[in-house]
Amino acid sequence: GREGGKGGGREGEQGEFVRLQAELAALNGAIGKAESGQLSGQLSADQVQGIKNAVSVAWADVHRLGEEKAEAAERFERAQREAEGEARAMEAMESSLFGVAADLGRLALVYRAQGRPAEAVPLFVSAIAMYEHTLGPTHPQVAKDLANLGNALCDLSRHAEAEPLYRRALEIDRAALGEQHPEVAMDLSNLGISKRAQGRLAEA
Repeated sequence: GREGGKGGGREGEQGEFVRLQAELAALNGAIGKAESGQLSGQLSADQVQGIKNAVSVAWADVHRLGEEKAEAAERFERAQREAEGEARAMEAMESSLFGVAADLGRLALVYRAQGRPAEAVPLFVSAIAMYEHTLGPTHPQVAKDLANLGNALCDLSRHAEAEPLYRRALEIDRAALGEQHPEVAMDLSNLGISKRAQGRLAEA
């Protein structure tokens, strides 16, 4: 429906130009005949002037339509430039966000290595949210920090909270990397450790 409307607009504009051009050709021909005395009955000076006035009006219509077409093209180009600028700004923002997420993740790993898992947890949570926004929720980097967050929670003996994180990391890595990938094996190991810590040895 929308595409048809646009096409109809272009056809209408072309039809207007064709109509005006035909009128101009006919009027110019009439003026030439009138001024050379070829029209039967001989047109009066007022009639010839009327034809000339009609030609002037038609030319004004052609000029107006040309200006409107040029203005529309300029508006389109301006909108296109603005859209491209917004896209570049969004790309720069997402690149910056990705860098912040990476920094947060590295700092969280340092905190965990220093025996400060409680301080690492919120940093991993923030990094995961940023990666989900910039890379998408099924990217392997999301899975990596889900596992890191799970590890920090396990350091705090919050194994039940870590388990769904390990499960989600496993789902992402299986889909993105394949069953035989080392990350998938690590996810399975993490999940098993979490279950054993909860006393579910048969499931581990």
